Amino acid sequence: MTPIPDEPIPDEPSRRTVLSLATTTGLAAALGTLPAAATPARPAEG
Repeated sequence: MTPIPDEPIPDEPSRRTVLSLATTTGLAAALGTLPAAATPARPAEG
């Protein structure tokens, strides 16, 4: 009876952690993409 409730417990926080990491990574990637795209665009225009 103990291992049964223990199995879904670690799965739930694992999904939350993955979503949190994915969200953080997505925001970081979006923020990193903006300046990265603007950097090559400036010398290309000039």
